[in-house]
Amino acid sequence: MAHCLLIIEDPILQDIYSLNLKMYTDLDSIIKKTHYEAMSVFDHVDSVDLIIVQEKIDGVETADEMINFLKANDKSHIPVIMLGKERSIHYFANILPPKVDMSTLLKAVAKHMGVTARDIASRFVPEFFPIPVTFLENIEESNCEVFKRNADKDGKYMFYKVIEAGKKFTNKDILNIKKSGHRHVYIQSNLRLKFTNFYTRQVILKVRETKDPKKKVGLLQQAMDFVKTQSINEMPLSEETVEVANTYIEETLNMVGDSKALRYFMKNLLENTSGFAFQHCQLITYVSFQMVEAMDWGTKEQQKKLSFISFFHDIVLQEERLVKVHSTEEMNALNLDEQRKKVVEHHAYLASDIVSRIPNAPMGADIIIKQHHGAQNGIGFPKDFPSNLSPLAMVFMVAEEYVHYMLKNKADFSHEKAIKGLYDAFPKMGKWKRMIQTLEKMKI
Repeated sequence: MAHCLLIIEDPILQDIYSLNLKMYTDLDSIIKKTHYEAMSVFDHVDSVDLIIVQEKIDGVETADEMINFLKANDKSHIPVIMLGKERSIHYFANILPPKVDMSTLLKAVAKHMGVTARDIASRFVPEFFPIPVTFLENIEESNCEVFKRNADKDGKYMFYKVIEAGKKFTNKDILNIKKSGHRHVYIQSNLRLKFTNFYTRQVILKVRETKDPKKKVGLLQQAMDFVKTQSINEMPLSEETVEVANTYIEETLNMVGDSKALRYFMKNLLENTSGFAFQHCQLITYVSFQMVEAMDWGTKEQQKKLSFISFFHDIVLQEERLVKVHSTEEMNALNLDEQRKKVVEHHAYLASDIVSRIPNAPMGADIIIKQHHGAQNGIGFPKDFPSNLSPLAMVFMVAEEYVHYMLKNKADFSHEKAIKGLYDAFPKMGKWKRMIQTLEKMKI
């Protein structure tokens, strides 16, 4: 049995990460909230095969403490994935963003563990697969039957159904399972990946009930990551995945209109605790929202449409570094392989195609997404733009260019320099000029 020592603070992420690690890489997670608790694991566990650690927890440099512990106790051979900022002190740790998307995390874990997609598909699994009973506390129903396991007098395990598929259960039902001494419940093994995706989706949708801005931002990030992952696996996107996307869009609009939530997000942004793609999407929504509000033709419906476009415009770009590409020069500087280069060049077209298949998507959103880099066919990064772009597409392009500068220059951001960059990037006349002037007058 392989063990992953998972040291992160957020209980929701603990559940999502541990379930996905088990389902996709067969790693059993040992979850701890502090480095002290994590260090004590080595007193009673024979082997730890991987450590995933949050950089800081409650102001404590948790990753530093763990890495120093490993060095001092002859355990530097254990691979470490740190969720935090890039720093030279962690030269032997694999560093991923604090709110890493699940796909990227699983790829990093699989690489460390030497697990391939073929291994997962061919691995023998028993008929029933265990999940911690506590996982049921985060959902109100299951998409598959749930069983408890009892041993008969001969020691043979028998499985008894305790939850019906698609039928709601209560906290009392969960308590009864716990009282009977069961720490785990079971699902049929051939449904384990289906359950994992269902569980992840249900937990993310809890963002609607969450009032705490910090938790809300974390869940919104997970929602974006979930839809990105599903965009690879589903064509067209399922109703359930579209529901997650719509939840994200609704909650983002609510947050942009809520000064308290917005203040927290800006603080979160400055402290760099969210992934680039999430920051990019949220800031474009905020800037374009303000621009449309200042236009005499702007409406609430257009603001909602721009939030939808912001969410989906880079949906096929699965790596943070690819989301940062905003020109042919930036793309070429990455020395991408042909497959990735083609995805980057065609990402506006591909995202537009996904959106065109979503029932009840805002009218024209797919066209604006296709044109969001100024190419009517959705391919490449042209420097000259056609004259017949819609005003809303122009708003989005100006907002994205502004946000691109903002995120590249967070340490010494200057509104004036960003505006000068817009005048350099776009035609200095007509609608373009008026839109830049509108943004110039705004307080960001």
